[in-house]
Amino acid sequence: YARTGTKIGGITIPMGAAFAAYSASNAQTVWNFAETDKQKIGSAAFLREEDPNDKTVDFMLDINKGTDFLDELTVAFDNTASSMNDFKNDAPKIENPGVDFYTKSSDNIQLAFDTRQYAEGTIIPVGIKKATAGDYSISVAEWSNMPTGYTATLVDNYKNVSTPLNSTATYNFSIDSKPESQGEKRFYILLGKLST
Repeated sequence: YARTGTKIGGITIPMGAAFAAYSASNAQTVWNFAETDKQKIGSAAFLREEDPNDKTVDFMLDINKGTDFLDELTVAFDNTASSMNDFKNDAPKIENPGVDFYTKSSDNIQLAFDTRQYAEGTIIPVGIKKATAGDYSISVAEWSNMPTGYTATLVDNYKNVSTPLNSTATYNFSIDSKPESQGEKRFYILLGKLST
């Protein structure tokens, strides 16, 4: 899933992005590509058409420093998904040269795309690494398909502030020289239900 870049058919690969391939068996796999496997394409062609079974995004969060976009994370909900890393539904976080922004699966894997079941009271750890001191913001870049009657709240443990997430939510914060101002214990997303 991507919001920017060059669209080819029904897919998009964002500028500066990459994709990763994993073995279904999770075993060490060696893939060999011969020169004859390469193809020269003179015009745009379908790489892969959209699959109606692809996971839909429930929300996407961006981290910015001033007006500079740094990274994003995506959360999707699926009743058949697990909170553990699942190569069919999740995308592990590939380290950036700059700031990394990600969620963590229940088996401690950093994720750029996190698919899990929506359960009231679930805590989704959020990590920020390699950020320099300064002012930042976390904002909702996309908000769609959230289950009706449910909520997601961004919690800042360092400042003891909770921010309900919605289509226009932005949380401004600072990172300083203290290690606890970033890392994997400052932020989390709390899933809940609207009170009736």
